[in-house]
Amino acid sequence: MKKLLFLLIITLPAFSFAQDFDPPIERFHTYDEVTDELQQYAESYPNICRIQSIGQSLEGRDIWAIKISDHPQIDEDEPTILIDGHIHAEEILGVEISMMLIENLLTQYGESDSLTYWVSHTEIWIVPIGNPDGHQVVMEGTDICYRKTKHDNNLNGVFDYNVAPCLGNGVCTLIDRSDCDGVDLNRNFSWGWEGNPDNDEPCSEYYGGEAPFSEPEALALANLASDIRPSISVIYHSSRSGNYSEKVIFPWTGRYGLSPDYVHISDLARTMAGLIPTDSLDGVYGTLRTSENRGFANNWLYAELGSFALTVEVGACERIQPREAALIDDVCQRNLNGIYELFRRVHGVSGGVLTGIVRDAITDSVISGAQVQVVEIDSERLPPRTTDSFGRFRRLMRFSNTTSYTLRITHPAYGTRIIPNLMLTPANPVIDLEIELEEPGYGTLQGMVFDGASIAQPLAGATVTFRDPYVGSQHIITDSSGFYRFEEIETGNHYQLSIQKAGYDIQERPITIEDSTVLDIDFTLIPVIDFEGTPGGFWSSDSSGWQWGVPASSGGPASAHSDSTVWGTELDELYRPLSSFYLYSPTYTLVPDATGQVALAFYHWYRIRSTDGGNVQITTDGGETWTVIEPEGGYPRSRITVLDNEPGFSGYQSVWHHVQFDLTDYLFETVQFRFRFSSADSRDRGWFIDDVAVYGQEIYVGVEHTTTLASPQHLTLYPNYPNPFNPLTTIRFDLPWRTHALLRIYDASGKLVQTLMDEERNAGQHRVQWHGTDAHGQAVRSGIYFYRLETPSGQVTQSMVLLR
Repeated sequence: MKKLLFLLIITLPAFSFAQDFDPPIERFHTYDEVTDELQQYAESYPNICRIQSIGQSLEGRDIWAIKISDHPQIDEDEPTILIDGHIHAEEILGVEISMMLIENLLTQYGESDSLTYWVSHTEIWIVPIGNPDGHQVVMEGTDICYRKTKHDNNLNGVFDYNVAPCLGNGVCTLIDRSDCDGVDLNRNFSWGWEGNPDNDEPCSEYYGGEAPFSEPEALALANLASDIRPSISVIYHSSRSGNYSEKVIFPWTGRYGLSPDYVHISDLARTMAGLIPTDSLDGVYGTLRTSENRGFANNWLYAELGSFALTVEVGACERIQPREAALIDDVCQRNLNGIYELFRRVHGVSGGVLTGIVRDAITDSVISGAQVQVVEIDSERLPPRTTDSFGRFRRLMRFSNTTSYTLRITHPAYGTRIIPNLMLTPANPVIDLEIELEEPGYGTLQGMVFDGASIAQPLAGATVTFRDPYVGSQHIITDSSGFYRFEEIETGNHYQLSIQKAGYDIQERPITIEDSTVLDIDFTLIPVIDFEGTPGGFWSSDSSGWQWGVPASSGGPASAHSDSTVWGTELDELYRPLSSFYLYSPTYTLVPDATGQVALAFYHWYRIRSTDGGNVQITTDGGETWTVIEPEGGYPRSRITVLDNEPGFSGYQSVWHHVQFDLTDYLFETVQFRFRFSSADSRDRGWFIDDVAVYGQEIYVGVEHTTTLASPQHLTLYPNYPNPFNPLTTIRFDLPWRTHALLRIYDASGKLVQTLMDEERNAGQHRVQWHGTDAHGQAVRSGIYFYRLETPSGQVTQSMVLLR
């Protein structure tokens, strides 16, 4: 104690305020008074409340909770709100707010329409004192600035604390707060506990304990919350430093960014804060997002349970323990305005509620523990949100007239349900769903991958990726026969399949397996022009504009998309201002190929100032006229001045990105492409192109891989259209004179499938349709087929792809 007195003497002159060690005024409830009042309420209002001890403090004091509801003795399928009035010992205003809330809810039931509705349709849990041992230290006047529990950190059997200076009117300071016993309860929760820098300093005011939930008080609150699963939680504090005074604090900002529900929980926090006037009455409470990694209670409630957990810092800096009863009453009354917003929110009055019950489709019984994911919001970093014992889920969201959401519901014993296009608006504030789950069916996906450079030849070593957008990806490498196979795929869901191999353009396709069967899907990969060792037939009209070679990070990407060389605007320096230059491709005659596509595809990388840009053009008349072609999904900019107000690529695309242009409108045309780039009075790294693929270059093959033409200018077999097809396609051919013509279909092994025509035909153009059947009229499987036109003077063969 001598050391303590010495510290007090040398620090007092630093303050001009009066010293005040008196206990808080009698308007503040003691622990015994809270206990007595709760018991009296339980006796007086047994039909709408009950009390229970949710645990005991280190010194054996009961931690009391009161449940207020129209059927308090049973659990009902209603939204739940949890209020904790007190965690830090000296922050006692929250106790009074809790007690005033309890009184209002009980005494106004049946009198106030709104309070009666809330009690009848909500399960309300209130814990007035969450740290009863610390509360006792303050209320007895032992140390009115004490913060922590009474954990004996050094095991010496003595309560080691330090009475630091206090300022007039009950203000506490952070000076010399060396309380070497006790744990900060608001640093003792497991989420982010390891990030608290004070966990190795027992004397710190922010010491988080030896381990998460080392304190029975923290564990009691966590156990209660886990049982009742509140939609909204509020924990009351007061800011002794003033840094957080009169704020509503919500989760979170952290190492991995903002909390997944940030948009929605921040909206609730702002609305609540805007309803609480400050002590000065010249404004309202503000909002603040908390740090993720400290072991805070509200972060744990949000992360582990999905509760919209708010910390409310009550009172101005100089008023965390007011000395005027009227001021205490006023603070409490003003804060009730904010609490009532919570009731409006969980019932869809001031914000959206997405809710529902998940049932077994056969038995109609509810399914608890089903995972319910809001695809656009939820993160794999957090535990999954699951249905409760009623099969119920609830998600709170802000209103939006433009944003829709997708639900994904899963359970190990059932199949997956996807429910898209859910929108919560003021006109549609609550969506209450009845969701049925069935036992899952499983199918198999398999197929062949072929080499577009050598029709009917399998492509080994291609990577086939099966992607479930909600679960993840599986990868298989095609074997020597080009075969791949995925098993145990849940039916009825939408997946993405992609195939890629170095030197070939990537193929992607959405798929759905409708029933428990085998789905065969074959692919043909088209070789790319990779510009290695040769410019690929591309050329530039301006040698100082587009350049072929190895890029450098000083002028573009650090490396090519594949191998080492690319075409780009200035390979090793910034592009020139006030310039226009063009890159030209070879000419191509576009016909449907084995992939069934007519398209231009390439990878590109760009960093282009907003005033500058580039686009792709096409000509069908040898360059007399050029027309801009649009990529799938469109250009990022609809008008760029230096491109004569044409659309184009502009901005930053700082990773290599695949882009594709549909060329169906140019089928059977001879075309050339031009990459146009223009700059204003600015400079940047520019536009870079690699791995170009042109789908639709004519390929002639025979079953024996030979082609025989008597007069190729006149005897012509055109590519079928459409290609791929299901089940009908049209085959066109030209005969130079009247002759006997034989048109046959073969499979990839060379086996005859069907003879479509065996007769005399006049000279001219002809069309024949194939319905994807064999000689017996039976449907044939998906795959590559060949059709051969034979006449006495020659024969021609083409390929086509049937996709069931």
